[in-house]
Amino acid sequence: PRSKSTCNCSAQGLTNCTHPRQYSQPDIDSGWDSSREKYFNGYHLYMISTSDSQYDLPLYPRLHPASRHDSVSLVASSIEFSQRYTLGTIDKILLDAAHDAEAIYELLEHQNVEPFIDLNVRTKKNFSTESDIQISPTGVPICPIGKEMKPNGFDKSQNRQKWRCPLACGTKN
Repeated sequence: PRSKSTCNCSAQGLTNCTHPRQYSQPDIDSGWDSSREKYFNGYHLYMISTSDSQYDLPLYPRLHPASRHDSVSLVASSIEFSQRYTLGTIDKILLDAAHDAEAIYELLEHQNVEPFIDLNVRTKKNFSTESDIQISPTGVPICPIGKEMKPNGFDKSQNRQKWRCPLACGTKN
């Protein structure tokens, strides 16, 4: 749709023309839109915006090639943003499941940013459990007896906080 023909094949009734075409934007490419489940040509918008006020203001809108994955766009945009804007810092970030990758968690930890990332259902590390896990309003898991669990160290290999039931660690009767 972003090109025009350089020949007159369509006027002659030829629909499968293989002649070169002229593109108005020669740097565009094709990408996959997973929400619409179809390919598209052009760019995709990746935007860092604020959510700590009454208005969700865009801080850094950036056009990336259509073929670039969202997780790669985050890396490029976050580095560009931190280099160009030094008046404030990002301390928490909310991302969708396309960003659920170990390298993204490590990058955000290196940048001292607390991530809130939707889990990707297609990842091999996720598994379903028989029980429901409850989280308190302060973000602490609730154990089966209904008490807030206690921190039990940090597992660097999994990049996860470990928790323990308060009965098991002797802090509750």
